[in-house]
Amino acid sequence: MADGRGNTDSWGSASPHIGHGRCLTAANDVLNAAHESEVESLRQTDSLTVRELTARRLKAEIGALKAGYEEGVETLRQRWEKEANQSECQKAGHAE
Repeated sequence: MADGRGNTDSWGSASPHIGHGRCLTAANDVLNAAHESEVESLRQTDSLTVRELTARRLKAEIGALKAGYEEGVETLRQRWEKEANQSECQKAGHAE
């Protein structure tokens, strides 16, 4: 197809003119914005993933500390009971 000056490309459409450049620039701007949005979305996803993984790790560490604390408390409780029983036996004159 002619562009008004008689120029055609190999497909028969009008050869590029200043309007085509504007169209391509606008299309490029749209693609760049979409790409930036996608990159930002991935950054947020990565950041969210890092936060989730950190939270999971901290929860696991807290759980392990809590379990260790509870085990330690139980061990101390048993030791104190044993010592209290031994003390009572000694006071009563019994050997354990």
